[in-house]
Amino acid sequence: MHLFLTILAAVMTFTVESKKEVSATGEFPYDMEVAYACTYQKGTVRDGDTATLSLSHLEGVAVQAVEVYIRSNKTAGAGVLTVSVNGAQVARKEGSFRDWTGAYDSETYHAISALPALQNHVNELQIRLVGTTNSLYIEKYVITYRPPLPCTVTLMDANSVQTTLTEASGMAGVVLPGLADREGWTFVGWTPTECWNIDFLPEWYAAGAVYRPSRDTTLWALWRMQETEPTDYATDLHTGEYLYCETTQLYAMSGTPEEGVAGTAIIDPSDEEQVYVVTFDEARQTATIRHKATNTYIGYSGTQLAATPSTWQVWHGGDKTCFYATISGKIYALLPKLTDGYGEYFFAGLIKTTETALSTATTALLPVPDEPNKPTYTCHPEVGLGIDIVEQTDEPQAETVIHLGNYQLIIRNGKKQIRL
Repeated sequence: MHLFLTILAAVMTFTVESKKEVSATGEFPYDMEVAYACTYQKGTVRDGDTATLSLSHLEGVAVQAVEVYIRSNKTAGAGVLTVSVNGAQVARKEGSFRDWTGAYDSETYHAISALPALQNHVNELQIRLVGTTNSLYIEKYVITYRPPLPCTVTLMDANSVQTTLTEASGMAGVVLPGLADREGWTFVGWTPTECWNIDFLPEWYAAGAVYRPSRDTTLWALWRMQETEPTDYATDLHTGEYLYCETTQLYAMSGTPEEGVAGTAIIDPSDEEQVYVVTFDEARQTATIRHKATNTYIGYSGTQLAATPSTWQVWHGGDKTCFYATISGKIYALLPKLTDGYGEYFFAGLIKTTETALSTATTALLPVPDEPNKPTYTCHPEVGLGIDIVEQTDEPQAETVIHLGNYQLIIRNGKKQIRL
């Protein structure tokens, strides 16, 4: 596969080689995946047979044309040709080969146009031919496309536009900025869902992350307020339930190891995914860590996290605590928040360090209170708490209540009404 060329249009061709394979020529999106399957032989589709070409990881290209090269029997051949984009059908052509071309032809393959209109932001493309009358024969698929156009992201701070960011090129992404905290509220990141006071964390993206929109998009600044800030980190270590925190950015380790790392999340003692049972030895020099909700150990294999009961070494000073391991004579610290270096994603994992650096650790253990306070999140801190808290349920509520003197502004499913 090749990287995109800077051209107006590119063509990729997939020639049928067997009932399970196609060969590909042309220019392709990086990391594109191809799958082909025919229920009969090679590209032959009889009544009831199906041939399907599936493309994924297309990175938001704009597909201009899809042509399927087909021939028929001498006097028959019919079917249904469909095109789906990102899981939704966008085109359907039904009829006989004669309907499509004017005459049956058992010798020459004809280019059948399967896509009547340009399709933008294509990540998945599926082309399917279902036979209804014997027989149709597929030679190849020819797809004309162009790289995605740059998208613009509008960043909102409450009801005001904070800034707009436009990609340098399609799918290049934009780096999301941070905002300074304001009185009573901590800046969390950016969310595609405008919300008033809620007690659960919606979908969001951190400052510094590379955000890749599939179309022009609006994001809102997301803020958090808690009645009690998580500053009472453990100064005396004992076996118990804790959050393992990064204290400068207020992140905590979350979940269990997958592919060598664990998750990370904004500190929230009410979030069971962040709660770990830490068991210390009598001298408080080593410990084991277990995820409470799943009873899964947090350990290591080599220099990666693993679901195994490993023994961690413990550095502790004041209210700072750091778990680390000595592997092949080198020290690796367990950190609740790391980045891949490109702002693509954040995770908890091991990082190589030194014994001297441990003494400047910014990690700590936060004891889990008996009744954790749920944080309040909002895109509208200017409203304050003059608004009812919407709690997350199995069926998320779509109602917001804002108190305005003796009146209430009800926002339900995007519709507004005033109530006395």
